[in-house]
Amino acid sequence: MQRELTDAVLIDYLRRTNKRPAPRSGPAARLGIAYNRPTLRLSGIDKNADRIILHVQNAEYHDYIRTNLLLDLCHDQQGQTLRSIAHGNKMLQAIGNSDFADTLGIGILLLTSDGYLVLQHRSPGVLACPRCLGMSVSGTFAPEHLKFRDNVLDMIIGGEQSWEDDFTITPGPMFTETDLKKDDIERIDLLGITRDLIRGGQPSMIFLAISELSRSSITEHYKRASEKYETAALEFVQADHVLPDKRQMITKDNFRGWVEWLYRDPLSKPDAPATPVLRSSIALLVKMLIRELAPVWQE
Repeated sequence: MQRELTDAVLIDYLRRTNKRPAPRSGPAARLGIAYNRPTLRLSGIDKNADRIILHVQNAEYHDYIRTNLLLDLCHDQQGQTLRSIAHGNKMLQAIGNSDFADTLGIGILLLTSDGYLVLQHRSPGVLACPRCLGMSVSGTFAPEHLKFRDNVLDMIIGGEQSWEDDFTITPGPMFTETDLKKDDIERIDLLGITRDLIRGGQPSMIFLAISELSRSSITEHYKRASEKYETAALEFVQADHVLPDKRQMITKDNFRGWVEWLYRDPLSKPDAPATPVLRSSIALLVKMLIRELAPVWQE
């Protein structure tokens, strides 16, 4: 019998999962239930002509693990997963009304100076999408990333840990996963916001970051990253058309062929399937290129 996700059911589920450790498969042990830090929960989105306003609430990584990450791994007494209880009608709950932590995520497509998209072969030890082809960078925002940051690049790069007015500012996801610094990024553009079905609808801001570093330099930086254990290997996809000074190479005649190749070849590897977020992020990238180039094609 399908149960509804009432407050009592959710509380019972969280009580049970709080006593169950995360899967102990190598580096995944670092993300045990005891691991915790402050995060931000996306509670609403307002949009007008020239800006998008994100409303956030304080949250904890602990609850993100127990809901968005473990929703398929932990069962109640009737053998149901949290996903089957919360999403039994095959619909995601609306942002702000979800019973999950829904911490605000970050996904970054990194483009090298010599025209390669950098993708991660995710480690077999990660909790979500192990052995899959994923984003160049993925992570979550923390409250300290908003303090003393005057732009998005500062927020997601972060840099070395520092202290301001006794408030600890930790490195952002791009720094910890790639070892890149602010000066290594030429420009960064918001592509959109997507929701990760694997993680129960977790919302993520998706960015395209263009680096001043080449493919070989990026590889060396990844080797020094503090969270390099999340990446088993890197995949470099030729995408020089995406570089701003080479986008004129994209015409109406060759654009469709390039997109079909991208989805057919790099994103269709049977031994390393692309994560849903990567696929939706590529779709957002394609949408951005169409929006930018359509006026040129109509001339």
